[in-house]
Amino acid sequence: MNEQFEPLSLLDVKVVAGNDRKRAASVTVQEQATGKRQTYAGLGSGSIEAVGEALARGRERNEPN
Repeated sequence: MNEQFEPLSLLDVKVVAGNDRKRAASVTVQEQATGKRQTYAGLGSGSIEAVGEALARGRERNEPN
């Protein structure tokens, strides 16, 4: 795998959904360069939006400065 293009690997996704609340998701990713694992959470009006928010938080924290 090319670390320049794939800095993170998705290891796990969890979604909690219900009728009377926002959807919550957590994603666990592994940084390719170090092997470090991190879990990020997100909320959304739908399940996919919640997962996208969680992934965006992970990407933001793992972008080079």
